[in-house]
Amino acid sequence: MNKSKISLKVLVAAIALSLVLSPISSCISTEPRENVEVNLDELEDKDNKGEEEKDKKKEEKGKKEDKDKGEDQDKKGSDKDKKEEDKKDKEDQDKNVDEEKKRKEEEEAAKKKKAEEEKKKEEDEAKKKKSEEEKKKEEEEAAKKKKAEEEKKAEEEAAKRKKEAEEKKKEEEAAKKKKADEEKRKQDEAEKKRKEEEKRKAEEERKRKEEEKKKEDKKNNKDKVVNLDEGISDDELPPIPGDEEEDSAIGTGESNRLGEDEDKKKEEERKRKEEEERKRKEEEKRKKDEEDKRKREEEEDKRKDKRDEDKRKEEERRKKEEAEKKRKEEERRKKEEEENKRKAEEKRKREEEERRKRREAEEKERKEREERERREVEERRKRQEREERERREREERRRKEEEERRKREEDKRKRDEDNGRGEDNQNGMTVANIKKAASGSIAIAMKFTGQKCPPCGAVAGVWDAAPRNNPNLIVVNLHPFTGYSPTSWPCYNSQAASYANQFGVSGIPTVFANGKGRYCASNNPGGMRSYTNSAEQMSSKVWYRRNGRSITVRVKTTNRSSNYSSLKAVFWVIEDGVRGYQTNYGDNYTHNHLFRGAPLGLWGENYTVGRAQDYSFTISNVNNMRNAQIVYMLMSGGRVVHVTKFSI
Repeated sequence: MNKSKISLKVLVAAIALSLVLSPISSCISTEPRENVEVNLDELEDKDNKGEEEKDKKKEEKGKKEDKDKGEDQDKKGSDKDKKEEDKKDKEDQDKNVDEEKKRKEEEEAAKKKKAEEEKKKEEDEAKKKKSEEEKKKEEEEAAKKKKAEEEKKAEEEAAKRKKEAEEKKKEEEAAKKKKADEEKRKQDEAEKKRKEEEKRKAEEERKRKEEEKKKEDKKNNKDKVVNLDEGISDDELPPIPGDEEEDSAIGTGESNRLGEDEDKKKEEERKRKEEEERKRKEEEKRKKDEEDKRKREEEEDKRKDKRDEDKRKEEERRKKEEAEKKRKEEERRKKEEEENKRKAEEKRKREEEERRKRREAEEKERKEREERERREVEERRKRQEREERERREREERRRKEEEERRKREEDKRKRDEDNGRGEDNQNGMTVANIKKAASGSIAIAMKFTGQKCPPCGAVAGVWDAAPRNNPNLIVVNLHPFTGYSPTSWPCYNSQAASYANQFGVSGIPTVFANGKGRYCASNNPGGMRSYTNSAEQMSSKVWYRRNGRSITVRVKTTNRSSNYSSLKAVFWVIEDGVRGYQTNYGDNYTHNHLFRGAPLGLWGENYTVGRAQDYSFTISNVNNMRNAQIVYMLMSGGRVVHVTKFSI
């Protein structure tokens, strides 16, 4: 049908062309018009033949174009792959830039927050210091005041004691004086008695002498009477009182007896009178002494009353002084209390004002912080939404790209198989003999230890034997602390110290199972079996090329069931057969599985699951390269999601 339409069109066009050319040919040609004939069948056959040739040429051209298109498509596919890889790299770079920017913003926010906290802390410390200084000052003032009061009290007590001593002294002096007066009075009385006794004795002596004299006189009188009988005259005798009586009595014995009785009566009368006189005088003297004693007692009573009065007055004066002192002390205390109350009130008001200002500042700060945090939360939410949207778009784009890439890889693999090229030959790289699990999965025990640590030495042997007892286990010994593994010794590593800081290691031995936050008992390697018995979620292929200590590693890890959008490829270098000291084993202990460094940094570099990526680095800090091994890990958030190792 199409051919007939084309031939009809060609015929119409030929007729039109002949009609157009006929006048020209008539003008040019010398032959008449009748000789021009149009053979339609020939034209149609010619047209059909031309169409077949055209179809054949078109088919050949289509085949050639298909071939060229296939080659162009392959080329375009490789270019597209390259562009897609460049695009992904650019997206990763943009993501890294965004993450770096975000990290910087978070660091700046953290620094700002830290600065604000430090400022607040400094202000609190300054306020605390100020309050402590004020408190200290008040305590010093109180101590000074107390000391002054104690000194004043001590002075008052000293004055009181002095006064009491003076009063006691006065009382002692008064007592001494009283005692002296009493002794003087007693001495006076004794002297008086002595004098009275002497007087009495003198009187008795006088009386005795008078008696003796009388007796002598009487005797003399008798002698005279005898002399008269011998012839002596009366004129020769001295006149003697009472001679008449005696003369009258001489005549007869009766008269003599009567004279003697009369004399006796007279003597007795005289004696009686003398005794009465003496008694009278004694009574007078006694009365006088009693009067003197009464007067002395009255004087003593007066002195005592005066002393009592003086003492009472002194007591009243002392009490008055004490009352005055107490009154003054009370007034001073009240003034001090009022002053202290005033100061306390001022301080309270000042502190309330400061607290109010601080509360206002804190409230303002809190509002600003809340507003800032709200803005940050809003910005973070928007950023997260944007990132989530971008992440979904990227995931969708990556999914599509992954599907396309897988399709291209499958096509490429088929083409490579057709061309005799396999995956094990990666531009002359060596296939690494990686550690694989016959069942379960490979797990890593990150053991932080020390050479001079006794508990570490106690568990060193069981962990050295652990990989032999559990083939799915990789053990790495990290020595982070210079106190237990000095820098001059062979085991210490500064990156191990950084990991210890990142993992929050505060004591050794400490064992982490598959990374940060998951612990295993340091004396029980069997605790790792819960990790090595779980199903493997990923599989890896590793190639490497080494030139001395420089090495390039190509890894390709594929997911089986888990889906990780952001992973880090981390490489650790470990070494066996390092001789050195270890507690419980001495100086010649062989350290195996010894951490030597993370050449791509603590947290490695980005990795996309399913892609073959190259990583180049230099191995340092290894004594013997023959004993070196490389541990390859994929980490997410500090935790290991896939791990293997291989020798180089």
